[in-house]
Amino acid sequence: MAEENGKNKLQPVLGEVLSPSDMMINALTSGYMGMGSMLGGGAIAIPDNPTIVWPQLFWNMPFAMYVYEDMEEKDDMVSANLESRKDNVLSKPWHVEPAGDKLRDKKIAEFVEETLRDYMEFDEVLREMMDAIGDGVTIGENEWANGRDRVYVKKVHFKQPQLFSFSAQPFGNFAAYGGPQTGPLRLRPGLEMLLSELNLDPNKSLEEQMPYKWLVNSFRPKWGSRFGSPTKRRCFWWTWFKKGGLRAWLRMLEKGPGTVLTRYDQGDSEAAIALKAGQAIMEENQVAVPKKFEVELLEHVRGQMGSMHKDLVDDVCNNALTRIIKGQTLTSRGNEGGTGSNALGEVHERVDQKKTEVDAKCIMSALNARGGIVEAIVVFNHGPQDSYPKVRIDYDPGADKKLESDVIEYATGWGLDVSKKQVRELLQLQAPEDDDDRLVLPPKTQGQAKVDKAGESAAFAEETRELIDLLKNVKKKPRQRFSSMRLRQPT
Repeated sequence: MAEENGKNKLQPVLGEVLSPSDMMINALTSGYMGMGSMLGGGAIAIPDNPTIVWPQLFWNMPFAMYVYEDMEEKDDMVSANLESRKDNVLSKPWHVEPAGDKLRDKKIAEFVEETLRDYMEFDEVLREMMDAIGDGVTIGENEWANGRDRVYVKKVHFKQPQLFSFSAQPFGNFAAYGGPQTGPLRLRPGLEMLLSELNLDPNKSLEEQMPYKWLVNSFRPKWGSRFGSPTKRRCFWWTWFKKGGLRAWLRMLEKGPGTVLTRYDQGDSEAAIALKAGQAIMEENQVAVPKKFEVELLEHVRGQMGSMHKDLVDDVCNNALTRIIKGQTLTSRGNEGGTGSNALGEVHERVDQKKTEVDAKCIMSALNARGGIVEAIVVFNHGPQDSYPKVRIDYDPGADKKLESDVIEYATGWGLDVSKKQVRELLQLQAPEDDDDRLVLPPKTQGQAKVDKAGESAAFAEETRELIDLLKNVKKKPRQRFSSMRLRQPT
């Protein structure tokens, strides 16, 4: 078990509180999971009119989350670019930095890193936390458990954000999401009935009643709103234009060579026969049509159909979606103008790296925040501390370490004072935990670099002198060779 924390020792809330299997209320609401998936546990249809949907994305959070989920499932460009941003961060290594230079700080950091790596699926937690890029926020419930020598997070159960609100007021005075969402975490309006089942006070927030139980990651909060700034909301109009273009393109494909026009005299019976005759002309190889019917094929201008679809859906909409999510297009779709250069590619790559840095910092901010998962592990196992270790994701691109090390060597050779901390950050080197962890070079290699350089310089100077002597001899030899051919003066 964890060590004693003193009088202020906190006990974690074990298990999962908002469990889907334990929270079924009645057939009307189908439990809290049903409320999370819209009313009655069913899904409502998204209106075809975008002017109805768009305003609700700002104040109707349950409906907005449903639209965002539908958008990612149906639009491959949105899902692929978001997945790319996740992969960029998940591919980076991470470690836990101590809060200070003391031995205790290093031991606590080692304990936290061991807990994150060995006692939970931390990479999966990072992946789900990154859903906040598209949705604006992710909310997880920490399932705490007691181990042999520690209290640890068995699993983080991420919940549907539409189940919650961030109201500063109790549920009785809060009926909509139109107000400021800058307060503590609560269940959404209409779900306060669940609090009686959990023996919780509806006048207090979930974070106040169950400390260190919740993991909230808000992406770029605007005006302090903990629902963040969802990237998918900026993609809404382009996905709607894209769906409209695809719908029109499919309709043109269904028409085939054109529209068959069958004229008849009058009467509903003749209209039905004429319609069947037109359908047969479009679908069958042999058709019998009465003579009194006039059949005409209205051909469409189909030569530009393919390019029109590509211009609107692919070049315009898909490029716009890629720019919104990734900030550029070259690293995923190539240059929009059809031409490019190595310099332009490097610029776009740097933009992609900046996105990775922003995403990594967002995750680190949530993990290392007051009340976050890192602080919780330390408090439950080692008691409250003045400062806590931090999870650091090495988001920096693969820089040229050789060039950086050369710069450091030149600076020290010139007598400049260099910070050890800065050197470790540039070269991504961790400080040794103790003397046993310290790397000690063999005696033969210590100072060998300077000796090698001095030896190389002496050898180069010796070779240069030998070459000069050789050239001098070469100049003298022709004179000696042809001197016997000269006419001798008679004596």
